[in-house]
Amino acid sequence: MPSHVTTTMVVPGGTGVLTESVERFQLLDGLRGRLGIRSARLGEVTIARVRSTGHDIVSRNSGVVAFIAPIRGTLSVEAGGRVLETRAGAASYFRPGRRVAMVRPPGAATFEAIGVVAPRGDRRAAGSESPPGVLFPSAAADARARALEGYMRFLLGELASNDSPLHGKGAVRASEALILNLLAEFDLSPGFAGVRRVSTSEAHVRRAEEIIRARSDEPLTLDGLALEVGVGLRALQAAFHDRRGTTPRAMLTATRLERARERLLLDHPVPSVAAAAFLSGFVHLGRFAAAYRGQFGETPSETLRRRRG
Repeated sequence: MPSHVTTTMVVPGGTGVLTESVERFQLLDGLRGRLGIRSARLGEVTIARVRSTGHDIVSRNSGVVAFIAPIRGTLSVEAGGRVLETRAGAASYFRPGRRVAMVRPPGAATFEAIGVVAPRGDRRAAGSESPPGVLFPSAAADARARALEGYMRFLLGELASNDSPLHGKGAVRASEALILNLLAEFDLSPGFAGVRRVSTSEAHVRRAEEIIRARSDEPLTLDGLALEVGVGLRALQAAFHDRRGTTPRAMLTATRLERARERLLLDHPVPSVAAAAFLSGFVHLGRFAAAYRGQFGETPSETLRRRRG
């Protein structure tokens, strides 16, 4: 079950909610300063909402990536000789490495942000060949950043209720897989374009397609898919783009939508749209309904009513 933690202190030398190892930590207002973190653990993924009166933190993150979207205030991060300044409405994605972060609230208000940390996605990628971080000046303008931020907001709100069905083991695994898949796609951002491509054959793409079709109901991750196929994630992403004009995640979503439609059209259909969505690998009903309508031209409720009628 995901854990929910509220804390007001980060201990140097220990681990932080959104970091692996904390070297230094300081609240700007000393004893009057406050740092509050509400987090949820989903397998190997941690999502969190952070509120702070302002602080500085130096951390090492050798095996995790992080995505941070400020809601109020400014986050300035120095990593690998570059400084990324992320304001409200923007977002940043960081690869593993040492980071010096300065959190500043807007005037007398409190800094607030949503963030996620997860194991490094493409373990085959040569991280030293590309910048350690990339900035999305407008999170709303980037589909990946917008989807991840919106999904984290939804999860943190939903998981605040102890009776939420998303506490279930299957839902946790599905939520973890979706977040890992969204994070994996950030490595295709222009800021990381310098990473070397690895040749991927048509056979690798077909094998990936076979796995997706056979196990779309399972909480598949793109990293796990690439590992099973035997290539790096970036190589698999590039091969799908070049050979299919799409992405592995887009194909996985389309396949899951097909499975949900099949379940709604059975002679003995599933009892509800929510059941069809969950059984097919979806955990966010709003996004499922929108994607379903985009693919089939009708809502899942309309499909179910038409079948029953």
